[in-house]
Amino acid sequence: MTERAILFSGPMVRAILAGTKTQTRRVVSPRPPRVEDVHAKAGIDYGWFTDRRTPGRFQVSGPVWAVRELGGSIADTGLSCPYGVVGDRLWVRETFALVWPGEYAPESVHENRVEYHADTGAKYPGGWPNDCGDDPDCGRWKPSIHMPRWASRITLDVTGVRVERLQEISRADADAEGVASILGHPESFATLWNSINGKREGRTWADNPWVWCVEFRRAT
Repeated sequence: MTERAILFSGPMVRAILAGTKTQTRRVVSPRPPRVEDVHAKAGIDYGWFTDRRTPGRFQVSGPVWAVRELGGSIADTGLSCPYGVVGDRLWVRETFALVWPGEYAPESVHENRVEYHADTGAKYPGGWPNDCGDDPDCGRWKPSIHMPRWASRITLDVTGVRVERLQEISRADADAEGVASILGHPESFATLWNSINGKREGRTWADNPWVWCVEFRRAT
């Protein structure tokens, strides 16, 4: 079993804690060729199949030569999921604050020393309001990318990994993405996706990129 870090925003964290989010989709990088481009060159579509010899690796299903011309070595090397394989674990990085003065103390019990933006950020947008003396870093919200492993409160067991195009998501999978609880009302997954990825080239719902679909459950 391997552990890897994964970043989630506040609304996603709340959905995971509520038990309404058990899937996440992340754009495949480096980006494979578009199905439409391969079809225009070869006259047929292509996809990905699980390489049974190597867990977490996916190989081209379809006109490999066309994918090779458009996507280079990805046609021969395939795709390896950066989020692991079934049985691996993901520990969640989220926006946080250290609520006592001084250095990180990984050996310390962190429950009373870390505050999470997903819980109280709306109430305290400027930072956690405790008395930190002259320590300017204490109580300040830190980006999720800077969260150390010891401060993480959520660990996820990977239960499934696959590659698909974004628009292939089913209604059941959209529910598993926690759409209703994240947006606060019933809405399409496309709206949620674009609110996160809409400003990034080639990543919008309309672009229909290849994505990793990672299924998970809270570790006990």
